[in-house]
Amino acid sequence: MYLFELGRLVSARRTELALSVLQLAKLAGIDAATLERLEAGRLEDMRWNDAQALLRVVGVSLTSYRKSGSALQRCATTASVSHREPLTPELLRQALTSGTIPAGFESHIAVLLDEAPPAMLVAAVEEATQLSDELPQIWRALAGWSDALKCYRKIW
Repeated sequence: MYLFELGRLVSARRTELALSVLQLAKLAGIDAATLERLEAGRLEDMRWNDAQALLRVVGVSLTSYRKSGSALQRCATTASVSHREPLTPELLRQALTSGTIPAGFESHIAVLLDEAPPAMLVAAVEEATQLSDELPQIWRALAGWSDALKCYRKIW
C-alpha cells in the first residue's frame, strides 16, 4: 500500500467516525500536521509504527478488518476489572449515546478512558451508534467526561 492510498483510507475512516484531524492524531499518538499531510497525499515518508497506530485506531488492518466480538463488551469488561458492580455493555451503550455517566459508574468510565486501548474505544463508540450524526456528540461527551473525571490520559 502506498502512502497516498493509506491517506485516503485513513481520511475516509476518520470521516465515517466523525473525528477531527486533531482528535485522530491524539488517539493515535502522532502529530496532527503529519496526519494532515498524509490525508492530503503530501507525506513522503512515515514511520511504520505511526501507520500501524493510525490503522489500529480507525479499525483497519492490512490483513483483516476489526477484532471479532463486541467492542462494547470488551470495554465494559475492561472498565469493570476492579469494581464489585460490573458495567454492562448495554449500560455503556446508553452512557455513550446519551452523554450521561450512570450514577455510581464514574470510576468505571475513568478506568475506561485512562486504560483501554484507543482503538477499542473507537470501535465501541462506532458499535454504540448506528447514526453517524451522533458520533460528534459522543466524542464531545468523552472529552467532557475525561475533564470532569480528571483522567490523566489527555487524548480526548
